[in-house]
Amino acid sequence: MVRIAVLGCGNMGLRIAGNFAYFGHIVKIFDSDLKQLDTACERIHYDEDQLYRDGLIEVPKFLGQILCLNRLEDAVKDVEFIFECIIENLELKQTLLESKNIFSMRLRTMN
Repeated sequence: MVRIAVLGCGNMGLRIAGNFAYFGHIVKIFDSDLKQLDTACERIHYDEDQLYRDGLIEVPKFLGQILCLNRLEDAVKDVEFIFECIIENLELKQTLLESKNIFSMRLRTMN
């Protein structure tokens, strides 16, 4: 089991989170948009059902755990991989990665 953080819960972020959760991994989803975060579980469950009905997955429920978090620090704590999936805006991406100093937080948790 791998611990993963997905930053951004738009379409791509949720699909990545769902894929890892399907295979039994723990996924922490972060988004600063609380409306997106509030609907994340509902959208993931919809995807689960659709994939199962279409015969694309064999098990009707994802095996792993998905946690929706609104604090970046909590999302990246104790994870092994971080996927950045926010909207394609370079300034926002730089702000996210620099303002919270995500890489130093990640390095501290590895020590």
